[in-house]
Amino acid sequence: MSWYTVTSTRTIPWSMERDVVEVLLDGVTSADSINLYWFLRPVLAGLTVDLVCFTLRDFVRNPRHCIPEVNVCDAIWQYLPYLLWKFRLSATPLVKHFGPTQTWKKWHWDSWKIYYDMDDMPLEAIDEEIWRRCRRPPPPPYQPYQEVVLVEAAPAFIQVPYPAVGYLVPIPVSPGDWRGL
Repeated sequence: MSWYTVTSTRTIPWSMERDVVEVLLDGVTSADSINLYWFLRPVLAGLTVDLVCFTLRDFVRNPRHCIPEVNVCDAIWQYLPYLLWKFRLSATPLVKHFGPTQTWKKWHWDSWKIYYDMDDMPLEAIDEEIWRRCRRPPPPPYQPYQEVVLVEAAPAFIQVPYPAVGYLVPIPVSPGDWRGL
């Protein structure tokens, strides 16, 4: 169970399928109609043909069943929102022109590969847009300031938050050994 599930007031746990895949593919196509092999072909050059029998939804529901190599599976899982975003941008006009993805042939999917290979947008640029659209897990709850931070060794000052006003106040520190530090 994730930390977000435990600390969140939200009762429904976050899921890649519901909160990312369905949101990013909304209005474009369904995850059931995207062949996993053709979808991942631009990203992984050495794909096995075994992936042809899986859909994107199969991968999202049980990633290790589709791609048993742990490091490859984890890398794709982490990169999946970015890949879906790029697919959304390119597939929207392709779906309008070619029709639904379940009817696409190899050359239709080559259009997706060409678009992906030509797109050099950095991941950081699309990160905010992805998570603005998707239902990202809530941030961890705010932890109040617990410890004193030693700023300088000489002259020694400690910065402590002043809670009523909300700014840091320097407090002079007496020289000498501090027991317990």
